[in-house]
Amino acid sequence: MIRIFTLIAFLGTFTFSVLAQTASPTAPLISKSVHQQDATFLLTNNNGISVFSAGRDGSLFLLDFDSCSILKTFTGNNEVITCLAQSKDGKFLLSGYEDGTITLWDIENAKKIKTIRNHEGPVRGVAFSQDAKTKFLYSCAEDGFIKGYDREMDCKWVLTSESTNPLTAMVINYEGKMLYVGDQNGNIIGVKTKDLKKEIDLTTKHKGQVNCLSLSPDGNNLLSGGVDFFVKITNLKENKETQSWKAHTWKVFSAHFNPSQEYIVSSSNDGNVNLWDAKNNQLIKSFSLAKRTTFSSAVFSKDSKRIMVTSQVTKPNLPSNYIWETGLTAGPEVKPSIIIESQETPKPIFNSPKKVIKPKTK
Repeated sequence: MIRIFTLIAFLGTFTFSVLAQTASPTAPLISKSVHQQDATFLLTNNNGISVFSAGRDGSLFLLDFDSCSILKTFTGNNEVITCLAQSKDGKFLLSGYEDGTITLWDIENAKKIKTIRNHEGPVRGVAFSQDAKTKFLYSCAEDGFIKGYDREMDCKWVLTSESTNPLTAMVINYEGKMLYVGDQNGNIIGVKTKDLKKEIDLTTKHKGQVNCLSLSPDGNNLLSGGVDFFVKITNLKENKETQSWKAHTWKVFSAHFNPSQEYIVSSSNDGNVNLWDAKNNQLIKSFSLAKRTTFSSAVFSKDSKRIMVTSQVTKPNLPSNYIWETGLTAGPEVKPSIIIESQETPKPIFNSPKKVIKPKTK
């Protein structure tokens, strides 16, 4: 009998905890059915006034941030899009797919340049070198490989990761010298772009898969989110975890700083999109819908007054993209505190393929 009451008390406490972290439904300013299936990824355009939106059906659009209207449509690959990256000059877009392919796009003409399949598992991260003088591309995937390419997308050098863990997220630093890569076991490593050799193991660890990685506007901090419900901030200069908090009651799918580096927005499949104070990780506001949904991605507008959010769509013609007003007043945009130098031309490295491990999906 005591055990039964203990169980009831525990369930009651757990239920209260979940409900306490679930926001009351908040009507979005705009909701649109941009994608006919799940919307999977958002990437803010370099100009800050538009955003790339990707879908499970391979649909890829450039949207106006104010109206969510379609500015450009990119066609030519119908696979599930898992990640996006934009070149520093704003001319090119790179998309990764669940079937192991990556596609390079001409943004101005919304035209596909080239698609290659160079991974044996879902691609979970893509990146451009940040130096305009060197034209290198990178990808990582759940097959455990990090790969590098020239702008013609010939595979010039390949790294077989030291661990056998599937790779699940990636971001490049503003200097263009280091790739930060997360894996299925919660580890984050730093890999040198010039030769794709591991440089450092970050002290920050997640309990389970790292789902997302992003940089602070000044480039000094790494933001990570995982299946452990936590968001963490790592000081990259000191390789030190400076903040860690339970941001959601289920998996964290995205986490981004605002341009002034004062706030953070995170999304999850717990049905909430949360706004945080970046200094003390205090919750400022939560957004949700009347019907619980998985929010796959969320990003700030340039002035931080709005966020755009993507969700999973269970039926055609249901909204896949939402815009909410944040009510925030942000300071001036923070710029990277580094000088980007030219990268050395990498020497080709060819490693023998390793056995492909069947990973868990995100």
